Formats: sequence, C-alpha cells, structure tokens
Amino acid sequence: MRTRTTGLLTAALLTAAPLAGMALPASAASCTAPTVVATTASPRSVALAAGGTASLTVSVSVRAGGCTLLGTGARLVLPDKQTLEATLAATSTAGDVTSYTGTVPLSADDLANAQAGSWKVRTSTAWAADAPAPGGTATATHLQGDDDGDDGDDDDQGTGEDEGEEAGSQLVEGEAKVAVLRASQVTSDVTSSALTRHNRIKKGKAVTVRGVLSRADWEKGGLAGYAKQRVELQFRTPEGAYRKVRAVKTGSGGAFAESVKVSKDGCYRVVFTGDATTGADPSTGECVDVH
Repeated sequence: MRTRTTGLLTAALLTAAPLAGMALPASAASCTAPTVVATTASPRSVALAAGGTASLTVSVSVRAGGCTLLGTGARLVLPDKQTLEATLAATSTAGDVTSYTGTVPLSADDLANAQAGSWKVRTSTAWAADAPAPGGTATATHLQGDDDGDDGDDDDQGTGEDEGEEAGSQLVEGEAKVAVLRASQVTSDVTSSALTRHNRIKKGKAVTVRGVLSRADWEKGGLAGYAKQRVELQFRTPEGAYRKVRAVKTGSGGAFAESVKVSKDGCYRVVFTGDATTGADPSTGECVDVH
C-alpha cells in the first residue's frame, strides 16, 4: 500500500503559529510538575468522501503548577503507524491553567485507505522550573518517541515527564482519540410487480428493497462497493419513527436485496451503521400506499 501522508506531514499541518515565550510569575522553588487537565480533538469523528476535506481542532489545557510552560506540540499517530505533527498556540490562561489550540487540515487526496480508523492525538508541553532568560523566546518542542508510532506504555492519559529538547526542560503529555473514516453511501429502491405507478400496493403483497452499499476510495477517487457488510432494513409509518425490520448482508459489489410483505402504509429505507474504518449512512426513504 502506498503512503500518502507526505503532503499532510510537510506543509499542510504545520500551519499553527508558534507559541511565544510565556514566563509565569513563579520561582523555581514553588514549581511542581505541571499536569494535563484535558486533551480533546473535535469533532470526535470525521467521514471523508473521496476528494473531500475537513479539519480537526486539537486542544489541551495544562495546569502549570507554578512552573514555566515553554510551548506545546501535537503528534497524530495513524492506524498504519504514520505520524503527523502540528504546533499548538496558547489561546487563554485562567489562573494556573493555560489552554492551547491548533487546527489540523485534512484532505482525502493525501490519505491512503489503510489510514482510515482511530487516530491517536498526543500532545506534549515543554516546561521548566526556571523562566527563560530575559528577552528570550521559547518555541514549541516536538513530541519525543519513535516515529513508527509504537505506543508502548504511552496509552494512558498523560502527565508523565520526559526529557525535552531544550536544556533543562521536561515534557508533560496528554492523549485523545479521533476517528477519521471513509465516507459511505447507501442507495435503495422499493420494487414490486404489484406496485402501481403511484406506489400503491395491495395489503399482503411483497415488495423488494434493493440497493448498493459503497464507500469512498481515497486512493482512486470515487466510490467502491462494500461487500460482506450488514445493513439494516428499516420501516416507519407515516407518523412514526424508523425501526429495524431485519439485518441484510451485502454481496458482490456491495449489492443487497430483501423482500417483505406489506401490511400498512409507510416508508422503507436501508441504513449502514458504520464500522471501525467507515462512516454511517442512511438511504433515502421510499414510501408505499397500502390498500
């Protein structure tokens, strides 16, 4: 499988402004290790169509503990162990807690299909007991760790400390997850030889709901049939909500067909509820008039 993260790794992600030096009014004697209050990535789930674009907002709040915070960066670890890096900028400070935020642009054209799934978002904030020298400027440090994305024991929400890149600095880390998925599409159609052109049918007759489940192919562009997947055939009355009738499995090319006997007026649709690599999608409902 070819690697398609080059564009994201170089120019696209490193767009957030660097953090200017921020010296908190505290002495080394009062400094305790900073802690991560919260790390978030939003939205929690993104479904990208072929050629589609979106963006993630990565945020982390750090309690300084009386220490000097030097800068914050983020590393995104993809399912195929590729990594992306971004710089976060300070957005607010309330008491001893400083919040940092950065925007990560996404483009399906830069992604491989194997990179769909759960992405780990790991933030790393450099800190030191001593403030930078007068007139000095601190910049965000990169995350420490192996580039192959092997997480080892780093799955826990982080307040761990590591050696930083700047002399005398250390790191406090946080972690979140975000799902970057291939978008899906479900089409369905209600057919029967007993249906009139106005979609009227006699009670007790059968209709067949047939269609195709597809999902985005980021590498080739467009859609590809998604076989051997479960979709739900659903029905609702004119005043009611959709409810599951039964599960149906897709066959070759993502095609499916299921027959049901009609007993009342209402609408049929088919829903794919999504999986670890592919987003959810409902088909458009088609209604029948039973007499």
